[in-house]
This record gives sequence, C-alpha cells and structure tokens, in this order.
Amino acid sequence: MNALLKSQPTVFVIFGGTGDLNARKLAPALYNLYLEGWLPEQFALIGTGRTPLSDDDFRAGC
Repeated sequence: MNALLKSQPTVFVIFGGTGDLNARKLAPALYNLYLEGWLPEQFALIGTGRTPLSDDDFRAGC
C-alpha cells in the first residue's frame, strides 16, 4: 500500500450505521482491514442512524 495514503488521517462515515448492512458486512470488513494493517493509524469511524443507541449499544451491535 502506498505509504502516503496510509499516513493520511481518515474519517469513515456510515449512514445507517444502526442497520443490518453495517452489522453484517461493513463493520466486519473494516475490522478485517484493521487486522491486516490496511487502515491508517489515525482512523475514526462515525455511525449515524435513525435508531437511538448509546455508544456502548452501538459497539455491541457491530
């Protein structure tokens, strides 16, 4: 991977973050990218959705 791209701080926004697609596909894919070292060191994930959830509830659902 290009070292310049990996060194760039990144914010990833998931609209519909409380939904099924995020829980089944997006969150596991991002986690696997993290495990394989493909995500930048400065990486933030923002999830938004219609269902009101606390931070802990959102993390438990993914």
